[in-house]
Amino acid sequence: MSGADRPDPGPVPAHGIVVRPEGEGFYARAWPRPPLGVARLAGVVVGWVAIGVVASRLAGDAPALRAQVVSGTVLFGMLIAGVLYGYGFVPVEVSADDETVYWAGERFPIGLVGGCRTEHGRLVLRARDGRELGTIAHLRPEVAQWIGRAVEASLPADP
Repeated sequence: MSGADRPDPGPVPAHGIVVRPEGEGFYARAWPRPPLGVARLAGVVVGWVAIGVVASRLAGDAPALRAQVVSGTVLFGMLIAGVLYGYGFVPVEVSADDETVYWAGERFPIGLVGGCRTEHGRLVLRARDGRELGTIAHLRPEVAQWIGRAVEASLPADP
């Protein structure tokens, strides 16, 4: 199918995505926005404080040493939690051409892909037999819809 025959996925959303045409397809880079679960964050902090308190009991009787152990443990835990949470903000790349769909680091032959839709707040790439090939979570709804329409516009017409 030539580029002129493909349906237009519509206007590109103003925020959260960068798109450029590439040959007979497109390239898109989108930035997810994972929600900050305050209850989950509080649980992480309480858990690391508890670990720090237990570790400080084993460290000795000096209050200054106990305070350093607790604060060091909490700081270490929060750094780990920050890295894990921050990973959700890494941009994802999706592109498609006449032969391949590139989906967040994976490659799928265009003949294998059956569709791309938003489902339960995630963008899901499905195979022709209905299997889930890949997902991208935490995208803005308009960005996810645009990418889904662009991928489906890149798919060949059924024979």
